[in-house]
Amino acid sequence: MREKLIGYLKGLTPGAQQMLLRALEDRSDPAEIDTQTKLILDAAREVVRSGVDSMTPEGRLATLRELFFQPVAAFIVEEDVVNRQHGRFFATSIAGIWGYLIRDVIPDLLPPWVDSEASLLFLPELERKRQLQSMRDEALTRLATKVEDIRAKPKGHFRLVGLLGGEFALADCDDLILLHSRLAQIVLMQRELPEKIAIGEPSEAAAMRTAERHLMMHPEDVTWLASAILRRSVAPASLVRIAVGIAGSDDAADIRASRAARFMDVYLHEVECVVWRFREALHRHRDFSLVEAELFRFHQMVRAILIAVDFDGDREWRKRLGDLRNDMSEIIRPAIETTVALIRRAIHIEGNNLSVDHSIDRQDARWAVQLLVQARNCRESLAINEVAARTFQATEHAIEVLSERVLEQVRKLVGPAQDEAIASAELMVDLSELVFGPAYASVRRKAFDRVVSRTLPFSDVI
Repeated sequence: MREKLIGYLKGLTPGAQQMLLRALEDRSDPAEIDTQTKLILDAAREVVRSGVDSMTPEGRLATLRELFFQPVAAFIVEEDVVNRQHGRFFATSIAGIWGYLIRDVIPDLLPPWVDSEASLLFLPELERKRQLQSMRDEALTRLATKVEDIRAKPKGHFRLVGLLGGEFALADCDDLILLHSRLAQIVLMQRELPEKIAIGEPSEAAAMRTAERHLMMHPEDVTWLASAILRRSVAPASLVRIAVGIAGSDDAADIRASRAARFMDVYLHEVECVVWRFREALHRHRDFSLVEAELFRFHQMVRAILIAVDFDGDREWRKRLGDLRNDMSEIIRPAIETTVALIRRAIHIEGNNLSVDHSIDRQDARWAVQLLVQARNCRESLAINEVAARTFQATEHAIEVLSERVLEQVRKLVGPAQDEAIASAELMVDLSELVFGPAYASVRRKAFDRVVSRTLPFSDVI
């Protein structure tokens, strides 16, 4: 029985193993535990411990780092944007701070976690949390002392910048030390917030009540509160709606004068993060599902804040939002301006040599048209109305004209060249649906099928 149980537990993911062990330890009173539960608990401990024991020191150190920063995980952002926002830590800053900690501040605290055969990582959940809290308190106390001592010396600021990895990393280090001193209050605030905050739902009203109550007692926590609300919101717009509710007005000047003013800054910082993710998806990952998702998210966030807030009374926020719209537009502009050229290259319409494989070119053309259509749908949130309209009109004309030319190529060519022409004709049908809709694409499909049925041998058609 025990061997079968261990075999089953080993088939679970490490996260599921840890979750099961925590649940058993939290719910089981050692004095009252029954035989069957004890059997499962012992097996779970053995499996989890074997996983911890099999880790390299580097693996244990990575696990320790994750646990160390767990209390501030809700405030960490992965996006490497230009502007820093108080209340949000850059992931790159966390990496630099951790590197400095383990190298210069707490190397003596690591062996029981990393090198010992009886690693503290294996302790029961509650005891491990106590040990980790003790280590975290000691580490951040030492860090605060180190930073203060170095900063007091000549050129200390520049030395800290070098040790931690930049100005932002130093600022985030200061915030981490500050947050640690407020952590108990911040954790309590997070517990009072709904796990999921949805627009117009009771959860949003509950979040606003919690925010109002906390800001009355601890106005200095406003950015941490805003970041926590944003992390739990189904739609980021809830953060702006709550700011408007707390201010009692949709006028930007009134919001800026209220306790919730920083909610707007955190929201706009998230818009900046969306622009960063869009750029990465477009240029690095080449994943249109990510591109589409981030562009739509940007569109929703811009529309939401424009609907919720009257910016006539505040030049600073209006300018920042305008700059973000321009930034997104400048990323999209060059990607859509070449749409017609990419379509022409994909079908190689300039000549009759269609014997070359243009599958990648066809993918690029489809990508460009998809982005053009999506940008046109989101034009209210962008600053490319003229370019989008002009390019869309040119693309419509190109698809109409080139579709006929490609069909003519299908009629004339044979062999591999004809295969390429057929693939190009298929592309034009797909692009027709993107630009003109399914009804027009159906007409193009029927024309394509007629040409193919008359051109190819009967055996190839069926």
